[in-house]
Amino acid sequence: MLEAACIRYFEWCAANPLIRHEPVVYRGKVTMMLAVPRLRALTLAGLYVHLGIGRSTWRDYRARPAFSPAIEWVENTVWVNQFEGAAAGLFDARIVARMLGTGGMR
Repeated sequence: MLEAACIRYFEWCAANPLIRHEPVVYRGKVTMMLAVPRLRALTLAGLYVHLGIGRSTWRDYRARPAFSPAIEWVENTVWVNQFEGAAAGLFDARIVARMLGTGGMR
């Protein structure tokens, strides 16, 4: 059930991109604003909110052997999403580097 709930969070993120409003400029004047969908990064904090749990509850799940495979898969999925998003220039690499604990993309 935990894995299925995490997948629902991943699907929600994909179905609900962030919207960035970008100006369309013609002859030096903004003529309209375009709503441009932007990929929503997966985060563990966002997952906790989606699941209605706290960080300590997630740590408790991680400590249980029955949950270990699902927890590891979810954490790896979030890490890959953030890393690849930063590598492709979709996310701010400095922010992602801090979140991933690397201190910098090397």
